[in-house]
Amino acid sequence: MASSIVCAVDDSPHARAAARLTADLAQRLGLAPIAVHAYLIAARAAARTHYPVFPVEDHLEDRQRGAAQRAVEILSSAGVRDVRVRAELGAVAQVVSAVAEEEDAALIALG
Repeated sequence: MASSIVCAVDDSPHARAAARLTADLAQRLGLAPIAVHAYLIAARAAARTHYPVFPVEDHLEDRQRGAAQRAVEILSSAGVRDVRVRAELGAVAQVVSAVAEEEDAALIALG
């Protein structure tokens, strides 16, 4: 039986709204929240996706992981505990669906 809810996050206002919704649903339904942040890094990502990829320095990977961590703060401020974070390289749709499948998620929230 599915026991988690995957929340796709970035620094957008829509993603923050999805994180708040995730917090509410996690509490109401007893689901474990998982914050997922997908990011593309130029050369490595180009081989994995058909979407356009713009050159980004590798040191920005830490900033991308930080965006996922900020989602944890949003979920935590809403009273959700034990939020897991997954920052994964790849296109958003592919990463979110793969994580949801791996985690056997009951729901996916995104903004």
